[in-house]
Amino acid sequence: MVFIPLVLFLMLRGETVSGSIAMLKMLGSGDRTAEIVFCTIFFIVCGSLNGTASSTFSREGRNFWISKVIPVKPGLQVRAKFLHSFLVTILGTIAGSLAALIALKLSWSSVLPAALLALAGGALLTAVNMAVDLARPLLQWTSPQRAIKQNLNVVIAMALDFLLLFAFFHLYKLLRSLGLTGDKLIPVLLLILLGSAFLAVSILEKKAAGRYQAISA
Repeated sequence: MVFIPLVLFLMLRGETVSGSIAMLKMLGSGDRTAEIVFCTIFFIVCGSLNGTASSTFSREGRNFWISKVIPVKPGLQVRAKFLHSFLVTILGTIAGSLAALIALKLSWSSVLPAALLALAGGALLTAVNMAVDLARPLLQWTSPQRAIKQNLNVVIAMALDFLLLFAFFHLYKLLRSLGLTGDKLIPVLLLILLGSAFLAVSILEKKAAGRYQAISA
């Protein structure tokens, strides 16, 4: 969650700046809405594409039976696991925001709304990634590293994340084509992301009870 912002910061602070990074620095120049959307995607990449949520249940391994027998409803357990994974998203968003402020020298007027959008989008991706792991957790492993680095769920979840980012960008383009810009467009995007995240988390909690009973550690 800090590697990408750190690399960006070091490359922009270095003596030689590649053409691609220079292009990133100029992206959205003169268009504050485009700048916010670019930062949003960057922050989501920093905060959500790390395998934390998509290995939530797999990391419990053979000890998953404990989660099945403790006197805590699966829905409540899932909510707690969601908050744990979302904390990583928050930290990644903060790291990305600092990189945007210091390395890209963007203003708070762009970074703050982008961070809010990224947190809403990160909540959606966290729920989706957890759903992937809940559907097919990898519980039989001998090394904890296998639960993340050799877990197909992480790859599947990242593919879904990129599809959702692609959909978000095209939603932004669609709303722009409908005449929404600036102060109107950003709140609409935020409401859509928040609604989608709430729906995804609610579905995840409802499906948890049935999945917990079906999973055998």
